[in-house]
Amino acid sequence: MNDPDYVIKGTVYCLIDTDTEILKVEVKSFKNLFFKRLLNKESGTELVNVDNNTSTPPTEIEDCLNPRIYYETLKHFTDKDTDIEKILNDNEYNQDAKNSSEVFDLKDSEKKLIKGFFDKEQGENKVTFAKKYIEISKTEKFKNEEDPKWILEMKSAFKEKSFKESKIKQDSSTKEQLPKQGNELARKDQESNNKENNHDINNKEIISNSNTTNKEIIYQEDDIEEINYQEDEVIEDFTEDNSEINLDPEDNF
Repeated sequence: MNDPDYVIKGTVYCLIDTDTEILKVEVKSFKNLFFKRLLNKESGTELVNVDNNTSTPPTEIEDCLNPRIYYETLKHFTDKDTDIEKILNDNEYNQDAKNSSEVFDLKDSEKKLIKGFFDKEQGENKVTFAKKYIEISKTEKFKNEEDPKWILEMKSAFKEKSFKESKIKQDSSTKEQLPKQGNELARKDQESNNKENNHDINNKEIISNSNTTNKEIIYQEDDIEEINYQEDEVIEDFTEDNSEINLDPEDNF
């Protein structure tokens, strides 16, 4: 984390237990990095900063679960572990429990038995218990149970990050679309102008063609009149010349 070239691209959430001896660490503040510690208080389980000085009571994640689902999950192991069977038989379930650590009012010796159960199989029992806990939480009986407050707090950190990223992408997409929309409008305006220009050109061509046609017709009519006029002159000249000619054969011989 002290590396200046290291960049956190996603959201990182580090969560640890509270031990009797607090691990002294210096944590720098990063907007995408959360470093929290589980701590049970009278009000319930809380997420405190890892450098918080409070170290009691010692708190592990199995002490911070939904009390009803936790109790139901423990019942699943009674036929596999005699210590769990004895604890459930000797202790009443606390209806007012805020988390799994308050499900029973256990003696110190019984607390050790519970801790021993989770530490069995080199801690693999925690994984087995967690899988069963999740399975039971999804059943019809418990599917409407609310998550513990500290889990909701963790989820909100990821949702807030996801929302901000989605907002940034949406804004970026909007900015990209604006030029496209502007270009599309400009293209449509250009097409409209082109259509108007083409319409004007076509009108001019029609007018020009119409004028040309009229001129040709007029010119042809003038030619015809001129030709007729010339023919009249020839006939008239011929008639005038022949008027002086004697066509009687007797007069000519």
